[in-house]
Amino acid sequence: MKRNFRNDDTGAVLLETLIAVPILVMFTFVIVQLGYVFFVASTMIHVSQHVSREIAVGSADDETNGVYTTCGSLSGVSADGLISAEKLACDMIGSLRGNFSVLASDTVAGGPASPGNNILVSLQIETSSIVPIDIMGMAASFDNYSVQARHVKE
Repeated sequence: MKRNFRNDDTGAVLLETLIAVPILVMFTFVIVQLGYVFFVASTMIHVSQHVSREIAVGSADDETNGVYTTCGSLSGVSADGLISAEKLACDMIGSLRGNFSVLASDTVAGGPASPGNNILVSLQIETSSIVPIDIMGMAASFDNYSVQARHVKE
């Protein structure tokens, strides 16, 4: 018996599946990756706002006086004995993976901020830390992701 391959559709579903599945898997990874990036960004924004508010109300003070410092090299106590704002930020983002750098400044070296002083808290992370599988080339476009929060001491 001779087969007519033009009318034979055996294996068509398998072939279509082999084409479609890798594309669907890639889209799934992209969605998960973007979700994680937005989660990290949202967490960093929340932490920077919370820490700048802690400095503004006098519960914490900057330890490094406006210098980006990695979380592992902080003592946890500011020069005037208050809780270190940088250490507070590092503790809040400690559950996220990556190498974070923290900057906190209240424009006063060695003491708490005075009313009217500007307060800045900035968190920075390498993009390669938050984009583990770089399918879309996101991490290659910039080196660091940074967020800032500002308050004025009341």
